[in-house]
Amino acid sequence: MIVMTTSPTAAVWSDLQARLESAGIRWQDRWLAPLQQLADLLAAGQAQTNLVGDPSPTGLCGHVLEALVVAHLAQQALGRAPTLACDVGAGAGLQGLAWALFWPTATIVLVEPRKKRAEFIADTAARMGLRQVQVVQRSLSVAGLAGRCD
Repeated sequence: MIVMTTSPTAAVWSDLQARLESAGIRWQDRWLAPLQQLADLLAAGQAQTNLVGDPSPTGLCGHVLEALVVAHLAQQALGRAPTLACDVGAGAGLQGLAWALFWPTATIVLVEPRKKRAEFIADTAARMGLRQVQVVQRSLSVAGLAGRCD
C-alpha cells in the first residue's frame, strides 16, 4: 500500500490550475482550501484502507482534473448546472466531491456500496463543509435514483 506522506505543494496546485485553464475551466480560488483538506483526509484515509490506486498529490490532482473536466462538459451539454448529479460506484468519492466544489448549488449523490469507502466519503464531505453531498451505501438498483439525476 502506498501512503501519501506529504500534502500537495503550491507547484502541484499551480499545475492543476494551468491544466484546468488549458481545458477551458477557470480556476476558482475558493477551491484551494477544500482541495488541500481533501488531500490531507485522503492521506489519512489511505493509511487505514486502500481508497485509491495513486494517493500521491499528483494522483489526487489527476482525479480532480478529470472530475472537473467532466463537470464542465456536463454543464455545457445541459446548458446549465445540474440540480442533482449522481456518481455511481463512487469509490473514495473524489469525483463527486470535486463536483460539489464545481456545482455548489447542486445536490451530489454518491452511491458506494462498500461501507469503509461510504463512511470515508460522508466524513470527508462533512469536514469539507459540503452539505449538498449525500452518500448512499447501497447498490444502484436499491438506491432508487434511476431517471432522477441530471
